[in-house]
Amino acid sequence: MLNFFKKLNVASWLAFASVLAVLVAVIIFLINSTTGYLAGQPVDMLITLFSFLAAAVIVCTVVLYNRFSKFADIGLAVAVVFLIVCIVRLVLIRTIIFEDVYFIPVNYPKAQGVATIVTIVAAVFYLISLGCLIASSFFKRLTKEN
Repeated sequence: MLNFFKKLNVASWLAFASVLAVLVAVIIFLINSTTGYLAGQPVDMLITLFSFLAAAVIVCTVVLYNRFSKFADIGLAVAVVFLIVCIVRLVLIRTIIFEDVYFIPVNYPKAQGVATIVTIVAAVFYLISLGCLIASSFFKRLTKEN
């Protein structure tokens, strides 16, 4: 196990930071979807599924990099697609809340404004995850050579 951590470089730490950010984002999304203004609304499981799939693909790509280094670019590209789908889906399902708060700000409940801000925070964490993953893909290797 200690040998594994010795092989990690900046690219692999960025990939793990991406996993951490996507897990924080999905937790914020799930809390936002089940409490407050959105309580009782159905939770979009596509975002949750793709978030966990992206995290799993990133972890598998870094852990198995020495065995399957030829497929690392494909793994990172698949994870990027999963994260983009999460971001787009999050914005699409929350458009109604955004337009009520920001474009028709006449009379909306305070909880709706809080739900909007929390959704923006979740989207920012998805963007941080995407940025870390894209930054890690610019390195030549995900781990140090044997």
